[in-house]
Amino acid sequence: MERLKRSSTPLRMVIHVSALQDALRQRRSIRRFRDQPVPESLLLQVLDAGRWAPSAGNIQPWRMILVSDPKVRAELLEAMTDYLKEEALSTGATEEEEAEETARAALEPLPRAPVLVVACMTKEIFGDRSERWLSEHAMGVQSVAAAVQNMLLAAHDVGLGGCWCSAPLLCPTAVRRVLGIPQGVEPQAIIALGYPDEEPEPPRRRSLSEAVYLNRWRNEYSVAG
Repeated sequence: MERLKRSSTPLRMVIHVSALQDALRQRRSIRRFRDQPVPESLLLQVLDAGRWAPSAGNIQPWRMILVSDPKVRAELLEAMTDYLKEEALSTGATEEEEAEETARAALEPLPRAPVLVVACMTKEIFGDRSERWLSEHAMGVQSVAAAVQNMLLAAHDVGLGGCWCSAPLLCPTAVRRVLGIPQGVEPQAIIALGYPDEEPEPPRRRSLSEAVYLNRWRNEYSVAG
């Protein structure tokens, strides 16, 4: 393959339109859902897409907890809200009402979604070699994130909406307690899933010229299109 060469003329970006490219550009973070149950057949497609994500060294550290029971969901959200509220109050920089609003805002899409998927990372894959958990922790986080991305794209593909919520990183103790998650497993994210009840406009994306450099940091890569 020829090396990329700098040119005084900006490169013209040509996108081959495909179902995948459409999904990448049309997927949105959905925060409002219709009051309509999600068929298990669609949930299985979404979950299986996560299973096919790439992972560092093929370690596949993801473990997903499907929360479809309204009572469990309510208990989980209450525990997370209380934890986040107490954390906000402990700083002494906020009043109780404001702390409550801050906690609920962090969990915004979750109460409205008929289904939640709690994405976790387990260290059981390392067996007795606990030192690998320390050295390869970031690789596991990246791998779980790839699985979450796959599931969000699959949800869009089958007509569902999804939203990636990172709140478990802020209140892992609460999530562990309600769902019975052991200490060797880290809750990383919650995906809210359901039929969309909104059509958000696409948020601004940085241009390739802003996000991509050529060969060295800050070496401009000019793209037109």
